[in-house]
Amino acid sequence: MTAGADEANAFMVRAADHLGSVRELVLSASQSADENARRGMLVDLYCRIGSLGHFPDSASLRPASQVAAALEALLKKLLEHPRNSSPSTFQTLTTAVDLLRDLCVPGLRGDLATRPPVRLLVVDDDPIARRTIAGGLQLGFGRPESAGDGATALDLANEKSFDVIFMDVDMPGMDGFNACARIHQTALNRQTSVVFVTSHTDAETRRGALQCGGSDFITKPFLCSELVLKALTFTLRRRLDEPEPIQGETSAIGTKDALLTTVR
Repeated sequence: MTAGADEANAFMVRAADHLGSVRELVLSASQSADENARRGMLVDLYCRIGSLGHFPDSASLRPASQVAAALEALLKKLLEHPRNSSPSTFQTLTTAVDLLRDLCVPGLRGDLATRPPVRLLVVDDDPIARRTIAGGLQLGFGRPESAGDGATALDLANEKSFDVIFMDVDMPGMDGFNACARIHQTALNRQTSVVFVTSHTDAETRRGALQCGGSDFITKPFLCSELVLKALTFTLRRRLDEPEPIQGETSAIGTKDALLTTVR
């Protein structure tokens, strides 16, 4: 084993242990009703992710390095905009930390997040919201495809596969829930992750998202850094679980867990 491999393996062991306490801190912050205490925990989280330091020059650690950078970016924005600390944001942080721990293992492909290129779809009848979401995602990926209604999204889903679909709930004609259910009936996107981006936070809406096969929620107003981290997390989780996916097929992850943790 080379010195570089030894360094990478030692880093993976340290990181896995470190991230266990990070996850506990995320959960504590999500449950805190004290704004000052929660901000202090976010500062601590930001420092702990940053304390991972320089990742060794190992191809298998490149995906972990990408997730760590995206996590750090979101935590920085949450410190700048504390009112954006919503239950859905903490869910984003939790799933990303879990993924980061799973990425700190030897033998991963260094291009896990880039080959094939991440394929995203944004569905929203509001052109301003649609452009905002697409623009935010473009910060971390190529420009996503977009649709102004559920029917157009369904047509696109019949033509090509996507890694993640960001979907509004309230749309004329076919709403987000119906669009999600019908997209999951297509051959190319039968299990594609659908993340609802909505201002609705009530339990009934979340149950509706769960029943139609939705994977997660992002609450409006949102941070662009959360969109990027969410897309990266869902894409890498699938590719980690299925390192050699069949071309044209996608699969969802954490569908029930992600939604049920925020349904109260």
